[in-house]
Amino acid sequence: MDSVLRHELPFLLRARTVAFLRKTCFGRCNRYPECMPLLTSGSYTVALPDGRTQNVDYTADHYNGFLADVSYKGYASYPPPAPYHPAPYKPAPAPYKPSPPVYHPPAPVYHPAPYKPRPIYH
Repeated sequence: MDSVLRHELPFLLRARTVAFLRKTCFGRCNRYPECMPLLTSGSYTVALPDGRTQNVDYTADHYNGFLADVSYKGYASYPPPAPYHPAPYKPAPAPYKPSPPVYHPPAPVYHPAPYKPRPIYH
């Protein structure tokens, strides 16, 4: 169904129902179904990847649903497949084996002797 109709349908149904119940159809009709001609129709064209053109003429309403008349123009043409050329064989590289880590002892750390002042007597 048309996207505009789908989004406006609840509002249109309410407005037309209220108009029918209030008898304000403005002389266009005397019965409820005639006050609600919710028919959507249209057409579109699609260029297909095989070179054809697809034409679609459609109508949609609440009684018959979505009806589409699909036609095609042109002939399908497919390019010939590309010749297959496999890549030359290359053996996989040797697995990675890291060398063992080399141990380096930490450098010695020197701390000054703790400061202890002598007591002063007066």
